[in-house]
Amino acid sequence: MAKIDKNAPADTKINMYQSAFIISSAMLEGGALFNIVGFFMTHNSFFLIFGAANFIFLILKRPNKNKLISALQLQYPDTEAL
Repeated sequence: MAKIDKNAPADTKINMYQSAFIISSAMLEGGALFNIVGFFMTHNSFFLIFGAANFIFLILKRPNKNKLISALQLQYPDTEAL
């Protein structure tokens, strides 16, 4: 998200944010699924705890309108289109 140009048009910023969010969510989900598989194979609760923590972090990280406006530094005309 640091590579998003703050002077770009709103549509471009939103598309880049969406791509970055999908990639970061996939990384978190992949780690969580890996930990859950590790738990099923070893029955070690260490894997289950970290898998659950990844899913909780994924839920907390979900985008909403306010987070999007602050992350992309959107102004009034662009915020109404959200």
